[in-house]
This record gives sequence, structure tokens and C-alpha cells, in this order.
Amino acid sequence: MVEELKVSVGERLSQGQEVAKIVDLYNLRIEAPVLEHDLPYIKVGGDATITAAAAPDRPIRGRVAAILPLVDSVTRAGRAVIRATGNGVLRPGMYADVRLCQVSPERGHSFSRHRGPRWWSPGPPQCE
Repeated sequence: MVEELKVSVGERLSQGQEVAKIVDLYNLRIEAPVLEHDLPYIKVGGDATITAAAAPDRPIRGRVAAILPLVDSVTRAGRAVIRATGNGVLRPGMYADVRLCQVSPERGHSFSRHRGPRWWSPGPPQCE
């Protein structure tokens, strides 16, 4: 999908000039804030379920690809990077509900729900 067109019809182009910004809506990289006290329970490879208000009945399943090493000093949240295959509805900048499967040392497995301003969201992931 073309997000931004940077030239006009009839405009002369030069080598290396940007002409458009293309966005892949099917290979998604979603960043979800994770409160610092939840970071130890989120694991790379863990299940993620993403749901957006634009398509609440069309959830997306993904996996935690990375947990970024920095914590925001104001929000006290780190970021989990999720890789997922899109459903064609989600767009860059949309808000979404992201459910991350977390391991709880006291009670086995549970879910942690985070709302973030980065990308997209489905039904609850199943923890093994």
C-alpha cells in the first residue's frame, strides 16, 4: 500500500530521489508497551494476540520477536516487538489491544493485557 507519494505528475526525477513510501500490511512489526514489573515474565517466542477496534472480530496471532532493552523513565514501560501476519485491516499508527502470554512463577501461566499506540490485535492466546 502506498502511504505517501512524494512527487507530482510531470515532475522531473533525479537518481536516488524518494518517490513514495510503501507500507507492507501483511508482515507486521508491532511494538507493545510492557510495564517494567511484567518484563521478566514476557519471553521471546511467546504468543501474542492483537485486536483493533477497526476489526474486533478479526484478531491476529503473532509471536514476541524481541524485548527491547530500554525502559522509558516516564512511563516505566519497556517494549515488546511482535511479528505477525496482518489481515489487511490494520494500518500504521492504529491503536490496538495486545495480549501477551506470560509465565507467572506463582500460578503457572496467565495473560497480561497491554494497550499501546503502535500497531494492531485476536482471541486470547493459548499458553502451553
